[in-house]
Amino acid sequence: MMILFLLGLLPMVDNYAHVFGFLFGLLLAFALMPFLTFNMDDRRFKLVGVVVCLTLSGVVIVVLLIVFYVAPIRSCDMCKYFNCIPFTSTFCDSSEMTVIRLCNITDVTCK
Repeated sequence: MMILFLLGLLPMVDNYAHVFGFLFGLLLAFALMPFLTFNMDDRRFKLVGVVVCLTLSGVVIVVLLIVFYVAPIRSCDMCKYFNCIPFTSTFCDSSEMTVIRLCNITDVTCK
């Protein structure tokens, strides 16, 4: 997994999608996978695990929606190194993305 993460530091590979996809898949796999129970304590423990995993997956979705759509983080200088490490001065130029905010005509605060 670390080798794939290091390959993700190359341009045009989105590490945010890979890391959060892995986390979300792990939580949903644990929550939705059928399970066998051997006694009542085991069943109770597994049901608590299912509820916790479903709750955490909902929290992950809400946090990602807030961070990427509602209030995007624009001032994080170190966040760009999560997707691409510039080994040369032009290494990450092909993966540069800009945030464009579309405004309504009546919205005077949006520029």
